[in-house]
Amino acid sequence: MAAIVVAAGCSSAGSGPLLAKDYDLKNVSLTSVNSTLNDYPALVFEPIDGQWIVQEEGSFGFQARLKIGTRQHYTRVHGYKIGLVADPKSEEVLSSTGAAVLGLKKVDKNIQGVIKFPHLKRFVRKARRICESHGNQNKKVVKSFDVRMVATIAYGHKNYNGSPANLWSDPGQISYLFPVANNLFPINVVCKAAAFKVTSAELDFTYQGDRFKCPVKATLTATLRANKAGPTTLILTRDDGLSQRVNVNIPNSGLLRWRKHYNINQPTTRKYLMTVIGHAASTPWTTMSVPCASGAGSMTGPAKPQNNNKASPTKAIKKDFKLQRLRRK
Repeated sequence: MAAIVVAAGCSSAGSGPLLAKDYDLKNVSLTSVNSTLNDYPALVFEPIDGQWIVQEEGSFGFQARLKIGTRQHYTRVHGYKIGLVADPKSEEVLSSTGAAVLGLKKVDKNIQGVIKFPHLKRFVRKARRICESHGNQNKKVVKSFDVRMVATIAYGHKNYNGSPANLWSDPGQISYLFPVANNLFPINVVCKAAAFKVTSAELDFTYQGDRFKCPVKATLTATLRANKAGPTTLILTRDDGLSQRVNVNIPNSGLLRWRKHYNINQPTTRKYLMTVIGHAASTPWTTMSVPCASGAGSMTGPAKPQNNNKASPTKAIKKDFKLQRLRRK
């Protein structure tokens, strides 16, 4: 019993001879028949809290054509499997004949299978380094790197009567890995852009003129900070329950200041709260305080002083004098 490994897209004729003892096989090749780059598997990373986190999902179909020929009349193919190789000592099997003993004189087989995340786990570290070298987490980038897609073939005498369970672990098994051409079987690396996020929000009031003398101009300033440019919606709420909805666009700097002006003509105290729809950013209640008055100082009252006495003191004195004069007469 012996085994041989051949890389996808290569053949024994084009990549050098088999091992000196392997004169039993000929024209061995494995060719990927994926037609577009979209067919190839992908490792997708999302930037979360500054780290590139792989998304453990995705299912990608593949097609490959395996051809095996035999030289000797007594040689038979008893099994084969296809896998992805991260290094010469590890292989992620994608498709296999299992433990069945086929006993075929030659093989020309179109093999279809599915590549899922567990098959790609060995390549995560390498793919993450690509995203880290990309650097800018606010911009999406798609790159790729090549992996080896290989076929391992178990073959031997046509009357092989060994245990199928030992087909791939027979002590006499011989393995050989052919050189691999570039762009053989690419894996896409998708470094997603960080999601637009408003990271902080603040409210502040400034006043023009003397706050203690009406009228006063008050300015509300909302300050937003985000990780990148993007549209968002603010809700400005007053403590009496009234609210205002405002659509804004944060520029590339990630900093936006939105202002609203008020003309105050009487003493006023209000509280305002701002929230950002779809984001965790919000402000505490912020007070606008204008203790102004319309007159000098802080005194207020009618325009003209009033005397609340019903009778005039002068008239009462004159009346009293008249009565005394009459009594004397």
